[in-house]
Amino acid sequence: MKTLKSRKEFAEIRKKGKKIVSNIAVAYAMLGDETKIGIITSKRLGSAVKRNRIRRRIKEAINKVISNFNNVSIVLMPSNNVEQLNFVDLTAKIDSIIRMAVARG
Repeated sequence: MKTLKSRKEFAEIRKKGKKIVSNIAVAYAMLGDETKIGIITSKRLGSAVKRNRIRRRIKEAINKVISNFNNVSIVLMPSNNVEQLNFVDLTAKIDSIIRMAVARG
C-alpha cells in the first residue's frame, strides 16, 4: 500500500472522487492505477498525541483489509467516533467504507 504524499494528490482525489459518508469518517475514493491511501486528521480531533493514535489505528485497520482491493485511491477523514471503537469494529467499518468506495468508483 502506498500513501498519498502531496497536497495535489489529496486535492485531486477530493475533487474527482466519490464521497462516502459514514458515522466514523468521510472518505473520498477514486479508481486509479495503484492503491493509495491518505488520512487527514484535523486539529478538532484533539491533541497531536490523540490525532497520531487515531492515524496509527486507522492505518493498521486499512492494512488488514486493503489486500482485498486493487487500484483504488482513498482519502479518509475520521471523526471523533473512531476513538471509541474497538479494533475489530474499526476494521469492519473501514472495510465497509472501502467496499462502498469501490462499488461507486
